[in-house]
Amino acid sequence: QGYSSFAPSRREKAGLEARIASGEPVKVSFPQSLAPIAYIDPMTGKPGGIMADVFNRIAEMTGLSFQYIPAEQNAMDGKKAEMLGAVSMDFAWADLHNMMLSQSVFDAPVFIVQSSEQENPDVIAIQEGTHRARMVEEAMKREGQNPVYLDCPSVEACLRAVKDGKAGRTYINTYDMNYFLNQTQFAYLK
Repeated sequence: QGYSSFAPSRREKAGLEARIASGEPVKVSFPQSLAPIAYIDPMTGKPGGIMADVFNRIAEMTGLSFQYIPAEQNAMDGKKAEMLGAVSMDFAWADLHNMMLSQSVFDAPVFIVQSSEQENPDVIAIQEGTHRARMVEEAMKREGQNPVYLDCPSVEACLRAVKDGKAGRTYINTYDMNYFLNQTQFAYLK
C-alpha cells in the first residue's frame, strides 16, 4: 500500500503488516478536552478534532484500526494504551517516560490570554499535567518570577478562570485561541 511520506523500514513494514493482519486495533490514549486539536465528543463518545482526522487518514493509508481510550493529555491510562493521541514535541518528557515521538503534525505558537480587567495578575491558570504548564513554570523560574498557579482540568477551564477573575492570565496555543475566543462567552478576553 502507499504510505505517502511514511517510509517504514523492512522491520517496521513487517510489524505493520502483521498488526493489520491480526485485526487487533492500536490502543490510543486520546485527550478528552483539548479542542480543537483532540477531544472526545460528549454526545457520541467518539474522538474529534484535528488529531482524529489525522488518525482517520493513517487508517485509510495503512489499513490499521484504532481503539481510543479517553484520557487526560499525556496520560497512558495505566498502560492500557500503546500510544498517545496528542502530545507536544518534548524530547525530555519522552525520555523520562520511555516514549518515542513521531514527527510533529503541526506547530502552534503559544500566546498569553488575559482579561481587559486583570483582577489577579500574579495568578496564572494552567492546564494541570500538560507540557505547556511545565514550560510556563520553567519560563517563570528562569525569569525570576514566582506567580501563583491555578490548576485547571482543561483549556476552557483556564479561560473561564481568567474570564471570572480567578486568574490574571493563561497561556494558549493559536488553535485553541481561535476556537475559544470566537465564542461569545470569551469575547472580551485578549
